[in-house]
Amino acid sequence: MARRTSNQPPPVEIKVFTLPEIDLGIAKLRRRLAEVEGIDPKTVRYDDPRVGSVESNVRSSIREVFGPNSPEFRENEYHTLRVGPLRINASNRELQQTLVNGIPAGKAMLENLIARLEEKRQDMKGAPSSPVTHPSSQGGRKVFVVHGHDEAAKESVARFLGTLHLEPIILHEQPNKGRTVIEKLGANSDVAFAVVLLTPDDAGHASGQPDAARPRARQNVVMELGYFIGLLGREKVCPLVKGDLEKPSDYEGVVYVPMDAAGAWKSTLAREIKASGTSIDLNLAM
Repeated sequence: MARRTSNQPPPVEIKVFTLPEIDLGIAKLRRRLAEVEGIDPKTVRYDDPRVGSVESNVRSSIREVFGPNSPEFRENEYHTLRVGPLRINASNRELQQTLVNGIPAGKAMLENLIARLEEKRQDMKGAPSSPVTHPSSQGGRKVFVVHGHDEAAKESVARFLGTLHLEPIILHEQPNKGRTVIEKLGANSDVAFAVVLLTPDDAGHASGQPDAARPRARQNVVMELGYFIGLLGREKVCPLVKGDLEKPSDYEGVVYVPMDAAGAWKSTLAREIKASGTSIDLNLAM
């Protein structure tokens, strides 16, 4: 049997995905795509540290999603957002042009990888004999609880989910393992449902209109609301609203569940979770 010498590259490995891994991979690559789209060559120089940071994030995410020996990572192991032929002593204008060239190329590369994952997901969902299914269709018991500073509301929701024999996932209670918050969020997103607590923890107003300030949820809560809508779909996300606060404008028209003092929200939340495909006994909600 021939042995691989130390200077030979490891063999190419094709990763076998589960549906949750595909969903997390798509969410992660979409975040990288948003970062690339956030770099405007009209206002950002080619040598701005943000460019290098985004390049590093893109490469790391491709490695994490597809694996270090995957063709996807090997093709983009040295990916850069600065593309184009350069001559010795190139001018700043020429160097800036490499960024102008590289941004569309970076976007196209990420869109292509996302499309590959979406095709894999469609193939898996369309295969009736496939043993791999989404956690919610397996009767998954995990429910992510997104919250702000209202500890009482968070504890009330977590206790109620426990009553329904569900497992509440609260981010700060999960081990860090040296990860950033967004990495930790992605690693704990294999859930069947998400409850998002919109509580009046902050106040905001349009620029120059301090008298028009209104209570609003914290920014992390709004961001995670959008994250789980993209990851799970709107039917598997329930926004619980406590008090009178400003709601995210892009989410207008969606029915919010008021977190009333009488506790009527509990039966409403239970029905939403059951309707999403998670098996629960509604009698427990009483």
